[in-house]
Amino acid sequence: MSDEEIVKLITQIANNFGISCDDASYIIKSFENFGKEFMMSEADKMFNELGYKKFTSDDCIMYMKNLFMITFIIPNKNFITEYKQGDYNFPKIRPFEINMQELQAINKKVEELGWIE
Repeated sequence: MSDEEIVKLITQIANNFGISCDDASYIIKSFENFGKEFMMSEADKMFNELGYKKFTSDDCIMYMKNLFMITFIIPNKNFITEYKQGDYNFPKIRPFEINMQELQAINKKVEELGWIE
């Protein structure tokens, strides 16, 4: 959706429902984020089938299963595998082995992120 189309939609929602443009903009952004959560990439589906849950922030994407984590660090174009053991307050973080299905999901995610030329 172009910026112009978004402005028209915000204005139309604001006029139709008698709310401010700021509130209409918030509603649109909420639905955009809601939609993104339900749109799974091929790699997301692969990780999901392996039992991983996805968590995201501005600079990383993390897939977590129990205490196993595979984290893609966006700015550095790196990923790490971690296994947390020990006390919650003082965890011991160790690398862990990945199996072929996990490697395929990692490769797919790297491809989707555009890290492979």
